[in-house]
Amino acid sequence: MTKQITVRAVGGHEFLALLPQLAGTSLRRSLVCVAFRGSTVIGVLRHDLPRRMADHPVLVAAVVGAVCRIEQAEGVIVTVYTDREYPRSAAAAERRLIERASARLEDAGFEVRDGFIVASTGWGSVVDPTVPVRGRELELIDAAAAELPVLAELAEEPPPPSSDRARAARLRRRLVALREHGSIEWLQRELGGQIDPIELVERVLLEPAATAAQGAWFAELSASAVFRDAIVLQIAFGTSVGEIALQGVAGFSPTGDDAADASLRDASGGSEEFVTELYLGRTRLRPETKRVEAGIEFVERLLVDLPRSYRPGVHCVAGWLHWALGRGSRAGSHLDRALEIDPDHAMARLLDTYLGSGALPEWAFVRQDERRELLGGR
Repeated sequence: MTKQITVRAVGGHEFLALLPQLAGTSLRRSLVCVAFRGSTVIGVLRHDLPRRMADHPVLVAAVVGAVCRIEQAEGVIVTVYTDREYPRSAAAAERRLIERASARLEDAGFEVRDGFIVASTGWGSVVDPTVPVRGRELELIDAAAAELPVLAELAEEPPPPSSDRARAARLRRRLVALREHGSIEWLQRELGGQIDPIELVERVLLEPAATAAQGAWFAELSASAVFRDAIVLQIAFGTSVGEIALQGVAGFSPTGDDAADASLRDASGGSEEFVTELYLGRTRLRPETKRVEAGIEFVERLLVDLPRSYRPGVHCVAGWLHWALGRGSRAGSHLDRALEIDPDHAMARLLDTYLGSGALPEWAFVRQDERRELLGGR
C-alpha cells in the first residue's frame, strides 16, 4: 500500500479499526507495519505470522528491509494479529516479536510509535502498563469500525465463482480428450489460433468466461513450469514479455521469424536474468493492474470447475497474480491449496518459501509519478 492518508485517531482502538482499511484486507495471523511521515500514513506492510518463533528473525529482517525502502518514512507502528488468547507473559511469542521488530527498526533510525497485539480474546498496546491482564475488549475496535462506512464494505475475500455441474463436466471431458488425443491437429480443431499460448492468454483476458477447450489448454500449460512462468508475466506485463519468457521453449517462435526473434532476444538482453528479475518482483515497473485483475478473474473461475488433480499449477498462477497486487493473504491461500493437493509441487513450494519470507515486489514502492516516468510519460 503506497497511497497517503492522514491519520487523526485519538485512541488505539480507533487506529486498529482503521488498519484493515489501510491494509486493504481483513487481518488474521499477521505482522503489520504502518509507516508514517508526520501523521500521514505513507506505507502499510503486511506479512503472514510465522508459526515458529525460530522464524521470527527472518521475518523481522524482511520487515525492516521493506520499511527502509519506503521513501521519507519517519515513524512506524507495529501490530501483531494472533488467533491465540491475549498474551499475559512478557515472554510470549507475540510480545517478543514486537520487541525484536521494534529494536531493529529503531536501530535503522525509525521512531517506533507504538506496538499493538490483537488476539482472539482482547487487544492492547505493549507500551501501556494499564492494559488489563486479558487485554482490552475487542468490542471497542468493532464499535469504532462501525462508524467508518468504508470498513463496512470491506469484504474479507470476494465470494468465489460458483461451480456449474454441466460446465465442469464439459471441462473434464476436454481435459481427458486433451490427454488422450492432444495432437497439434486436435488442438487446432478445438482452439484454432489459440493453440499459441500468447494468443490464448490474450483471449481469456478479454473473455474470462472461457470455453471448456480454452480452460483445459490453460490448465495443461499451467502444469508446465516454463509455460506457467511465461503466462503470469504476460498477464502482468503484456505480450512482449510473454514472448521473451517463452523464447527458451523448444519449438516456440514468438514471431515466426528467426531474424525478428533474434531482435527480440537482443532487446531483452537475451538472458534468463530478465525474466527471473520480473518474476521475483525485482523491477520498479509495475504490472498492469487491469490485466492482472482480469487474469485473477479467469483463473479463479477456472479453478472451481477443474478436477482437483489439475489445480496446483493454476493455483500457482493465481497466487503469483495476487502477490503482484500486494495481496499476500490471498496469494498464500492459493499456495496452501496447491500444496494440500500435491505436497511435492516444486513451484508451489518455491513460491510459498519466497513469499513466506516476506518478499515484496519492488514495484510496491514506486510512486505513481515515478511509474509514469518509467513508462515514458504515459
